[in-house]
Amino acid sequence: VSLICEADRTPDVPLFPRPLMRWSKEFYDPIFSTCGDFKLSETDYTFGDLKFGGNAQYISKRRWLHHTSFLWDYDPERMKCLLHPPKEPEYRKK
Repeated sequence: VSLICEADRTPDVPLFPRPLMRWSKEFYDPIFSTCGDFKLSETDYTFGDLKFGGNAQYISKRRWLHHTSFLWDYDPERMKCLLHPPKEPEYRKK
């Protein structure tokens, strides 16, 4: 999902990554909060401590783009093959 917006359409949102992330969490909240413990954990969307969405942003003076890649379906056996990156967000170290 990619959201592209003129900055003047979201005047209460400062053009910095963290505020845009908080705005996007509120944008998706009505959809995902009905499915479980939907949270913004650092820069990832999670259900509890399980990541299901990653984000990227581009910010200019008058526009911003927020892109999210959601994990919709997966094979648990294949997930076991994935390696953890050397640097992980704090919430994943629990």
